[in-house]
Amino acid sequence: PLTADYSVAVDTDIIPMGSTLLAEVPVLDENDKFLKHEYRILFAQDRGGAIKGTGRIDLYCGIGDRGIKKANSLNHYGRIWLLEAREVN
Repeated sequence: PLTADYSVAVDTDIIPMGSTLLAEVPVLDENDKFLKHEYRILFAQDRGGAIKGTGRIDLYCGIGDRGIKKANSLNHYGRIWLLEAREVN
């Protein structure tokens, strides 16, 4: 199941399904004004039909009026990093 504020939809040609991402996520005030970015671990758990190429993910914001309001207000730039395991010799 998707988890609000942590599950994202991605282009699986760029980011593999199930990947862990470190992201700079925008923080908004109660009037949907941008305040700052915060770092958050996100999980690639969905495919988005409109999400093609680099530079875009969709953050799942939940269900109901609150989720819809938050999703409609999040249209900001941030940064993401794909976290990968690396073999240590």
